[in-house]
Amino acid sequence: MSLVNDMLNDLEKRRVDQPAQSENLEWLTAQAPTRKTPKRPWYALLLVLTLAAVAIVLWQQYRAPSSLVEAQKILVQAEQAKPRDASALNNKSMENTSPTQAPAQPTISAINFEPTAEGLQVHIVATQPLDYQLTNNQRQLAITFNQVLAQLPPHLASAQAPVSAVSFRPYKEGMVLLFDLQQAVLVKRERQNGEQLSLLLVAKPTPVVSGPKPAAVAAKPVAIQNIAPAQRVKTSTPLTVGQQDTLTVKEANSAIRSGDEAAAEVLLRRFIQRYPQALASQVLLVELLIKQNRHADAQAALDTQPSLVAKASALRRLQAHLLVLNQQPEKAVQLLLSKQPDLKSETPYYELLAMAAQRAKQYPLSIQVYKSLLRFDSGQGSWWVGLAISQELAGLKADARADFLQAMRAGRINQSLRDYARSRYEALAGAVNVYPSSTVEGANGE
Repeated sequence: MSLVNDMLNDLEKRRVDQPAQSENLEWLTAQAPTRKTPKRPWYALLLVLTLAAVAIVLWQQYRAPSSLVEAQKILVQAEQAKPRDASALNNKSMENTSPTQAPAQPTISAINFEPTAEGLQVHIVATQPLDYQLTNNQRQLAITFNQVLAQLPPHLASAQAPVSAVSFRPYKEGMVLLFDLQQAVLVKRERQNGEQLSLLLVAKPTPVVSGPKPAAVAAKPVAIQNIAPAQRVKTSTPLTVGQQDTLTVKEANSAIRSGDEAAAEVLLRRFIQRYPQALASQVLLVELLIKQNRHADAQAALDTQPSLVAKASALRRLQAHLLVLNQQPEKAVQLLLSKQPDLKSETPYYELLAMAAQRAKQYPLSIQVYKSLLRFDSGQGSWWVGLAISQELAGLKADARADFLQAMRAGRINQSLRDYARSRYEALAGAVNVYPSSTVEGANGE
């Protein structure tokens, strides 16, 4: 046993004294063996990072409810603040609004005529209900309006029988609307429906003077079927040429408004061929042809009725219009001056005269006519512009600048004319009048 123990002890001793395996390999190969980096530090770093990530997640989960609560508080506060802000805004707007602001002055926007079986229906349309009084005499119907802007409306239909012309005059804080009559009328019915006043004008019957009535003689009743057709008395009165002319124009205007101008032309030509003296149909036909730029056809229609053109101012105006379009303004002025109708009933006639005189370089005449028109209706912006242009061309630049300003302030002017008036007003700043001769100054009525 002791021998065995000694052998084991000797073997253990040799194992302990033997060099490490790595040293043996280095000695055998003359190279150092590849040493692996210990993995324990990397595992530690990974463990630290994992613990940090878990900590961040737990912290976010803890903070999320707190942030959500704070956001909900902010939203609630905003919702609670909205009604208070709106109320304050409303109160502020109510404070800035003047409770005693005066209402706008009403204006008459349109006057239309509608022939009916009973008579002539006149429709007066305003921006507000009207306060009015009627005065009727033999030759004129006057309507006095209180608190109405004193100027004719932009839409004024052509007068129809028994009304021959429409005009107005200022009266206190309102106006008096005047209807010139061809014969005495009765106002059979008047009705105000909101902003529209409607009047039914009926021709006043002319009293018939006759002798003493003969004694009544009893007549034997006769059955109607026993009377021969030739012996029957017609109870319906046929329409006059003037009434048929009015109805034809009304029907043609309806076709034009619906877009069928060809049908309107055919209707008017057929009626004029039957009644060559039908003035209203002649006027509408020539106006329609000029609107379609068919100047030769319009002139041909006027050439068929030279006597009617010489007598009727409306056809004379259309003839002058064609002369202006054909670059003959001097002839147009001469024609319009040959016979001069009433200014109140024929303002388009004088508007064309002023424009034709301007194109013919007859500036004093143009200035005089425009001033007459503006004395009749100072709210027409296009007339102020026409007057200012004639004055500027005549050398009266200071006067032109003042009238361009009047045009901008006018109640009835389109935007393009208003812009033009503004540009000329600014361009003429500091301008002075230059009188080339005494005739120009006299034409201004100074």
